[in-house]
Amino acid sequence: MTPASKEWKKTLRRFGKSGLFSRKDRENESGGLCGRRGVVLLSIAVLAIWSQVLLSGLVYDSLNHARSNRALHDVYAEDKAEKEQAHEAEAAIKVADTEIHGVSVGSLADQTTTHERAAYHPAGKEFESYRPLLDHLKDQILSGGRTDGDWDKISNDVVIAIKTGQDVYEERLEWVNKTWLAGRKMPCLMYIAETSNTNYIHSMEEYSKELLKGVANVPEGGLFEKTFGGGWEGDKDKNLPGFALMYDMFPDKKHYLMVDDDTYVLLDNLATNLLERRLPQEDKKPVYIGRFFGVPKPTRGCFDRVLKESPPFAHGGSGILMNHASTALIRSRVAECISEFHTCWGGDIQTSLCWHRITNKNNRKLAMKGRKNIFGTIIFKALDLYAKPENIGEKDNPFLSDDLPVTLHKLKEPRQVFDIARFDRLLPGNRTLESLYYYLLDLKRQREQKV
Repeated sequence: MTPASKEWKKTLRRFGKSGLFSRKDRENESGGLCGRRGVVLLSIAVLAIWSQVLLSGLVYDSLNHARSNRALHDVYAEDKAEKEQAHEAEAAIKVADTEIHGVSVGSLADQTTTHERAAYHPAGKEFESYRPLLDHLKDQILSGGRTDGDWDKISNDVVIAIKTGQDVYEERLEWVNKTWLAGRKMPCLMYIAETSNTNYIHSMEEYSKELLKGVANVPEGGLFEKTFGGGWEGDKDKNLPGFALMYDMFPDKKHYLMVDDDTYVLLDNLATNLLERRLPQEDKKPVYIGRFFGVPKPTRGCFDRVLKESPPFAHGGSGILMNHASTALIRSRVAECISEFHTCWGGDIQTSLCWHRITNKNNRKLAMKGRKNIFGTIIFKALDLYAKPENIGEKDNPFLSDDLPVTLHKLKEPRQVFDIARFDRLLPGNRTLESLYYYLLDLKRQREQKV
């Protein structure tokens, strides 16, 4: 047997006792080197495994954070497809007095029904069944609700135009007049639609024909002859003529607000924001205020070829608020703006394009960009997201704020209108975003317990 074989047998006999190498083996160069290499390689392997675990955790957290951000983004997303979604609405109404927070209000029946294609607007198919409830609410507002407040201090300084449609105005304006307008002093209120056969709704088609006579790039017979197609598509042609008419009728006012007929306006909050200068106050500098978005489709005429941009715009359904300086400028150049931008698919985008074109960027004020919960608060959709026990009170909940919301948009059901109007017009206390959030959360829990 060779010496090498003897040494190999010795090594095998030692295996299982003190390791692969004895102390003698570890002391020689070959065994010591391999041992150290083994320890180093083992350490590297452990570090690699832990690094992979840590990296996987970070990736998982990032994905969760991204999903959370997408969920929050969906709360505010303006999705036209939502107009077609079905929703549940109470079919039976019991107008009975009950005490909620010490205020007598009408209660809703528990019976509900689901429409195959429910109307997006609160004055939809189920509106007829809610009429007794809204009548009862209006009576309570007029008899003991808030019909005065900060709004009375500025009502003569604020022009409000409500956009509606010829085919839908009767029901849509009915709920408006029974809720946020009920019992209010409204010396500077006006309604506008594409056409009108009443003496209190202004026809933008007829006004535009006079406004645009002889203007280049506009067809003979008026703007609406070429672009108005009825419904939402025709709504785009009301904004710029509407602001011009607001100025024509009330040329000496401080503020001009345009809203849709599915927008709820908290008038006292609007007044408080203006009186306490929570919103910009400028006499000579043009001011443009609202809930701002980037232009999602800068084509189809929604691009300023002179400024080479598609500037952010205040969303029309959430309300567009301008001061006197802005409205006067728009009126002075409205024909030019309509001629240039009337092919743009959004009337609110046209308004933004016009405002940015005619104002000096070094002497103007674009306000509220990025703050989406003062104008156009979509609180009911957000309520479902934040009402989960693990989310209540989180610091990133945007509704836990002392901001005073001015408008609420996307009120799909008459019940939602009723809840907001009761909060705004009947209940005591402040009207902060946080108090509105907890009020609606409380109602949500009460109704879930009854099911």
